[in-house]
Amino acid sequence: MTLPPGWSGIVDEECVTFEGESSLGALQVSSYRKDEAVTDEELRGLADEDIRAGAPLSEGRWGEFVGFELAYVVDEMFWRKWYLRREDQVLFVTYVCAEEDLEDEVEVVEQALATLAGVRGEASAD
Repeated sequence: MTLPPGWSGIVDEECVTFEGESSLGALQVSSYRKDEAVTDEELRGLADEDIRAGAPLSEGRWGEFVGFELAYVVDEMFWRKWYLRREDQVLFVTYVCAEEDLEDEVEVVEQALATLAGVRGEASAD
């Protein structure tokens, strides 16, 4: 993923968190690889809790990945989630910010996700 100017990432055991210098929200990306191709059914299984809570899913393409997106507000916080797949790779992406700041970073987050590319070659054993 190509980050917007001024954004950087912090890696931890569960995900990578991206924020801008004056960022109002946080973009987090977790990834997983399988031994075989990931299906839409498997993505829906990952999104099951959100689906059961009534969040509507929208299908789409983000860079080299396809999948589902949903958005909702809880306790004045805006949440946007993506369940994405490409061949044997799964990405779970979240963006969260205060509801009042929603419009300020939407475009840069969308531009960054449009550049998502899959990992090439075999997965490394860590």
